[in-house]
Amino acid sequence: MNRSPRGLSLAGVHVATVLVAIVAPRPAAAFDRVIEERGTFAGVDVIGLDDGRLRFRFSDGRTLERPVLDIQQLELAAGADRAASELSRAESLRLRKQPEEAVPLYERVRDNAEHEWARTYAVIRLVQLYDEQGRFDEAAAAYLGLTEKHASLVVPLMPRRLPPRDSDVARRVLERLAKQSKKAGSDATLRAIARLRTAIETGKLPDDDPSVARGRERTPRRTRDAAAKRPPPALPAASRPTAAVYDLLKAGKLDEVRPLIEAGLRKSSEAERDVWLLAEAEYHLVRGEALRAGQSAMKVIALYENSAYHAEALYLAGRAYESIRVTKAVLLYQSCMKHETATDELKRLAQQRLEELERSAATRPNATP
Repeated sequence: MNRSPRGLSLAGVHVATVLVAIVAPRPAAAFDRVIEERGTFAGVDVIGLDDGRLRFRFSDGRTLERPVLDIQQLELAAGADRAASELSRAESLRLRKQPEEAVPLYERVRDNAEHEWARTYAVIRLVQLYDEQGRFDEAAAAYLGLTEKHASLVVPLMPRRLPPRDSDVARRVLERLAKQSKKAGSDATLRAIARLRTAIETGKLPDDDPSVARGRERTPRRTRDAAAKRPPPALPAASRPTAAVYDLLKAGKLDEVRPLIEAGLRKSSEAERDVWLLAEAEYHLVRGEALRAGQSAMKVIALYENSAYHAEALYLAGRAYESIRVTKAVLLYQSCMKHETATDELKRLAQQRLEELERSAATRPNATP
């Protein structure tokens, strides 16, 4: 399955959250909300859960995926599913550390939701909560039921609170595993059965379990990913596919720019879409359309994590936010200066804007940020 580019959080700037604030044109109540550590995706419709990855769609038709175990909370719009209110309530109770109240709601979603992804999501949460409550038998059964379609969850979702090896629970689960191994429908399920059996019989978790691996010295995943995905050098504006746009902007021929940008966004490959969005942001800034400029720049930040133009997008978003919310503009400029794709010139420009904002604030002490 193709993966859409991901959002990014830089220097305290929850860019996904910022994107929500200026991209979603319709009331948030009409949509779902997907909340993770790096920020919130509002104005979206959750449309699927495939091999451990939650898939949702923005109002412009673009889709994005996130590992379901990275999701902190889902809030479903009323009417999104007949079990929408129960799922949203269960999520809230889980985050408030009230598993006794959350579990029955998740069980109702598992049994009554009309969308398969919602039923599956509820089961994932039940595995976690059953495990937290020491209900290993139920956690193991729910876990095994997921593995056939969600092989990526075999390792990270396995229940961890193992029962004593000589307990009735251990014997009961081992007997069930022996029966299930004879009729398992996938290699993933067989692996899950083997992991559970070995863990129960030895009384310890597998070496590749996340809770075990966290205790070892190793290169942080974020560091490894950054090294593997280091963006290529950014091209100067004159060498980009959008060079004609900048020439027309300099010449003040705004009427000719919009059709060019629309054609570029429509025809460009995914690899070039970020530069067209930046050109669109510049166009809107020239026209004094800060909100639209921010929309275009923030799409690059949130959806193109590996873009060579991340710092430039942060700078343009900062320019837009100067007339929307100054405190956000400051954070965006600071993030721009720290980003690995920032050129010396871009750092200088961002620093200039920060100094100008400080001077403006000093002359307007009673202004609201």
